[in-house]
Amino acid sequence: PKIMPKFIVKLLQEKRNKDELSYGYGSFIDLNRDYVRECDVGNKDGNKENDTEISLLHIQGKVLLAPNGCERVRVGVR
Repeated sequence: PKIMPKFIVKLLQEKRNKDELSYGYGSFIDLNRDYVRECDVGNKDGNKENDTEISLLHIQGKVLLAPNGCERVRVGVR
């Protein structure tokens, strides 16, 4: 859900600062999928040697499902 239930917001307000409420309630869920993006990198001039019109760009990263009500993310790099 995009909106946190009122009773959870009330509990979080008692235990956290208002700034921390924008981090949401819950935890991130790893969907175990790689991020893949389609890019147009080929030539369309009719050249048979290089007739690739679409290529896939693989980016190292994770696809995560965000917690309920998450508006901001704090990232720590090790």
